[in-house]
Amino acid sequence: MTNINLKDEYDDTQKYIEYLQEENSRLMELVNTLLKQAEEKEKKDAAERRAIQAHGIEKAKQAGVKFGRPPKPLPPNFDAVYRLWKNGEISRLEAARRVNMPEGTFRYRSDHYED
Repeated sequence: MTNINLKDEYDDTQKYIEYLQEENSRLMELVNTLLKQAEEKEKKDAAERRAIQAHGIEKAKQAGVKFGRPPKPLPPNFDAVYRLWKNGEISRLEAARRVNMPEGTFRYRSDHYED
């Protein structure tokens, strides 16, 4: 019969567990370092892409390129309703209703409307 010393086996198991915990800790440090490096590289690459894109947009604007959706044409009665509103004869809400647009849109369009 083999005489097994339980204390020695327990000590060996504890040492192995401590070894695994140390290795796990080192591995986690390595993984964290790699993730931080990848994050820094991604931030740097994104900043470069934004700078290139901003430069391209600026060049396009200088060349006269229009961005966004073109505005809808004003309704045929906009001028008459605008003048009524501008003279204080109707409220902005009433003017917006008459030209069939939201009040905010009417305000925006009337702010940019030239007589």
